[in-house]
Amino acid sequence: MTVQMVPVGQAVIDAAVVDAKAWLRIGTTSDDAALGGLAASAIAHAEDFCGQILFARAGTETLTACDEWTRMVATPVRSVGQVVGLPAESASFTLPAGAAHFDYDGSGDAFVRVSQPGSAGRIQVPFVAGLADDWASCPDALRQGIVRLICRPLSSWRCGGHGAGCASHERASGCACLCRSARPGGQRGALPLGQHPAGHRRRDRSRFPRPFRTDRAGRRCHRGTRPAGAVAA
Repeated sequence: MTVQMVPVGQAVIDAAVVDAKAWLRIGTTSDDAALGGLAASAIAHAEDFCGQILFARAGTETLTACDEWTRMVATPVRSVGQVVGLPAESASFTLPAGAAHFDYDGSGDAFVRVSQPGSAGRIQVPFVAGLADDWASCPDALRQGIVRLICRPLSSWRCGGHGAGCASHERASGCACLCRSARPGGQRGALPLGQHPAGHRRRDRSRFPRPFRTDRAGRRCHRGTRPAGAVAA
């Protein structure tokens, strides 16, 4: 079974880029092309993970022509077109009316059965499938997941000119890139070097030395105690 889909509409890509820029606090348009490519890849990853077509668009699916109910891979299916027969050694042809039968369940899965395949060993089913019509009608949880997938490659940027992601302080102040993909308390944006969120301060090891030491024989013992066999001065 092979599924071929029309690419996601540009309007959906643009809307995803707008949300990603808001998440990253980017106010310029110089990175829109790169973010658009990341958005298309993130949507493809999300659809593969969910096993659903998230945004409605057309496609075709090739299946084996048989008289048993076969579930289509693409889901949720909204509509199907005229089924085309694919013989092994001759040109394709349109199956007559009533040769292919379809059934649907409550989740949008489509099932096809071919009672009169003729010389066709396979069939090609044109369809329209998708969970949402546009970006705004996609469930919030899925939109947030896609935005996080878009932002993930940019989460290692360090603002203020301290990293390779930002070439200048001007760009850093305009984008305020994420220094971490997630922070306690839902904090976003970059923090100056050396500063850490409240409750997550680094421990100063110079103020808190290790409670053990190593003697000349390589044995570890707690500070303030003599190693075994040591003679007092």
